[in-house]
Amino acid sequence: MAGDWIKWEHATNDKAEVDELARILNVSHNEILGGLAKFWCWADNQTIDGRIPSSSKDDVDRHTGIPLLGDALRKVGWLKVLKRGIAVPNFSRHNGQSAKRRALNARHQQSVRNKSRLEDDESLTREEKRREEKTKEEEKDLCQISKKPLFDPRPIQDAWNKLAAEHHLPKWQRTTKKRRAAVKARIADDGWVTEWRTALDHIPQCPFLMGQTKRGKWKATPDFFLRPDSVMKILEGAYDGDNPTTGRDYRKGF
Repeated sequence: MAGDWIKWEHATNDKAEVDELARILNVSHNEILGGLAKFWCWADNQTIDGRIPSSSKDDVDRHTGIPLLGDALRKVGWLKVLKRGIAVPNFSRHNGQSAKRRALNARHQQSVRNKSRLEDDESLTREEKRREEKTKEEEKDLCQISKKPLFDPRPIQDAWNKLAAEHHLPKWQRTTKKRRAAVKARIADDGWVTEWRTALDHIPQCPFLMGQTKRGKWKATPDFFLRPDSVMKILEGAYDGDNPTTGRDYRKGF
């Protein structure tokens, strides 16, 4: 969910893995490149950290239109099959929010350098002027893209509701403005993005968060999970026993 574009390196066209995929599936090099583009676009719409818990490698085949591509990607190391879902290795490095911001910044800096060189040359040719105008248009498009929200709360909502259904926790019914703002703030933190799934999986092991203590029937809620320090404290074991060690009212939301 890191935006409506993906990063594609020039070197991708000549990578050994692309040739290996073509050999495994007995299809053309260009067909593999087209399938990869569809696969990464689909993955970019499903995840913010590379993990897609509700999908399988068969879904990759269906979305790309190339039979057995999901299994072939697994063989070359470009797809991992998990107990629950699949994952795209190194996704955040290339298509996560921070990676896209770096790509946008690099493109902008290159445009500025190109512009400076052109302005220093008093004898600009017609072709050079045309290139400068094209660069300005591309820079404008990139700025418009960068203004769009680079996040989507649905993967976190879906993961929470799956846990809630399995362990009878309060369901995440609606994404209010307050929750959406909380999600936006949380995923701006690279540490939170890396650890939230681990923390979510640990909740069933915390009797306190499951309402299984003598102190009362309070259970963890979506608003509790979206607090700035909840993921960190869950992983630190603050809620593992009957009594929380957080130093604040655990029942409050963000």
